[in-house]
Amino acid sequence: MPGMRIRAALAALLLLCTTMVLTSPTASAAPACGVLADGAADQANAAVLHACDQIGLDYSWGGGHVPGQPGPSFGICDPQNGAPNDCRVKGLDCSGLVRFAYFLSVGEDIIDGTSGSQFQTSRAVDRFAPAEGLDPLLPGDLMFFRNSKGNISHVSIYAGDGWMVEAPSSGLKVRMASATRSGYAGAVRLFEAGTSGQPAPGVNRIAYTDGTDLWAKDGPLDAEPILQEGDVKKFQLAGERIGVL
Repeated sequence: MPGMRIRAALAALLLLCTTMVLTSPTASAAPACGVLADGAADQANAAVLHACDQIGLDYSWGGGHVPGQPGPSFGICDPQNGAPNDCRVKGLDCSGLVRFAYFLSVGEDIIDGTSGSQFQTSRAVDRFAPAEGLDPLLPGDLMFFRNSKGNISHVSIYAGDGWMVEAPSSGLKVRMASATRSGYAGAVRLFEAGTSGQPAPGVNRIAYTDGTDLWAKDGPLDAEPILQEGDVKKFQLAGERIGVL
């Protein structure tokens, strides 16, 4: 009798655990890659779609950084950076994906460089702080993330509705991923929302700081970085020197 009671108790416990597993919430599956929200500039929407076209492409550390030639390329083999075989893998890294998507979108190489230099781009028409969360973001915005040392180490393209397109890391492929992630450092917008071309590719933007706030203005690259009183976009990025030309 005691043995029967023990077996019955174990069976009841097993049934309870099975029920808990079956009814526990599961992570949301990624939606089909595409523009998942309204309001972005035409170029930004196009960049999202071009990034989606790379879904399934191999990640390659250093891939996509051939001078003057955006697009998949063989990367760099560097075991210390988790890329022991990437010189034999043709693909894109995170910033290479961003570069290629916007090149296909606007027909000009407007956002080359690493994630760190892309974060500092002088082409930004708006910037969003981590504390603002995802609410102000639109498709095509570039999302940046810091590593454990506090350095910008990753960039992705926001698709909308809490999802982004990214080239994640060696051994993985370009994919849709949740945009909610630790280490978020803020976002950059390259084209004004709801427009089809401000600033147009090739327009230079001068960015400078007065020690507290970041300012930017369209103009020639050799213009003096003096504080402008009008026709200026003011970015609230205290203490950072970003996009200084």
